[in-house]
Amino acid sequence: MLSKKIGIDIGTSNLLIYVQGTGIVVREPSLVALDQAGTRILAVGQRAFEMVGVAPPTVRFVRPIREGTIADLVATEGLLTHFIAKVQGRQRIFRPEIMICVPAAVTGRERRALIEVAMAGGARQAWLIDATLAAAMGAGLPIAEARAHAVCDIGAGSSEMAVIARSGRVVEQSVRGGGNGMDLAITDHLRRHHDLLVESGEAEASKLEAGAAVALDVPRQARVRGSDVGTGRPRTVEIGSEELTEAIQEPLRAIAAGLREVLNQTPPGLAADIRERGLVLTGGGAGLRGLDRYLSGQIGIPTLVANDAPTCVVRGTGQALAHFPALQRKQLYLR
Repeated sequence: MLSKKIGIDIGTSNLLIYVQGTGIVVREPSLVALDQAGTRILAVGQRAFEMVGVAPPTVRFVRPIREGTIADLVATEGLLTHFIAKVQGRQRIFRPEIMICVPAAVTGRERRALIEVAMAGGARQAWLIDATLAAAMGAGLPIAEARAHAVCDIGAGSSEMAVIARSGRVVEQSVRGGGNGMDLAITDHLRRHHDLLVESGEAEASKLEAGAAVALDVPRQARVRGSDVGTGRPRTVEIGSEELTEAIQEPLRAIAAGLREVLNQTPPGLAADIRERGLVLTGGGAGLRGLDRYLSGQIGIPTLVANDAPTCVVRGTGQALAHFPALQRKQLYLR
């Protein structure tokens, strides 16, 4: 078969594309630059990201997926069309088979629109797969078993969580505010407690440098640059891991509450499997120091971070094409 099999994960922050037999071939910002009317696409991906801060005010920057839903269909179409063509290259005779990962909160209308966009962009066949199922596959979980597995994918805009058994989702939940929610909490904390206004990128950098979900044995420090609330002048403050832990408690509690709700809704027999096997974390947000220990303490079951957690979803999305017949019987795809 000469047609490519392509898995696409359109995250809030980044778009990743996996090609069967090759691996991950695209990892670029999920960002689209539009004209003022929002009808003409000027740049996408890394090129759009490089325009931020230097483009004229008539240019609008849009992230197609926000908080687990499609925020702008025009931008989503432009992003998909561009990158499908990029992956295809000059080989256009054999059109690709495409699987696109979607958050649970995406509506039926939006799902149909994504399929239409993929077909218009050059796909021979196109399907959708939910994020939690793709995450479990990418993490290497044996999802076809009768025994249950629990997975939580912590992305930038949302945290998707589910219990999976027999290649199907038994219970699922979507919580708004993954990594971006933590960044916003840090931004608010710095404004309230340090009179410092910072960009979200600076808040994220401090989280990566010193952030943690629990107290660290060896505390870390991060320097944060911003502007003084009163004077507007540039200022830098130093913030420690303990203070960052305090700052992000609210979004962490929301994730833990969502997981407790999923576990409470899980049938008793499958809940016993989860207590024995534990919870697997995937997504970029899973890399927060001590997050596995925090969640384990909050929900009372063992928790571990998957290998290469940020790419689990896109790898699982690509792998799903090889398991299409079994998963199609579970009606996990919408064509």
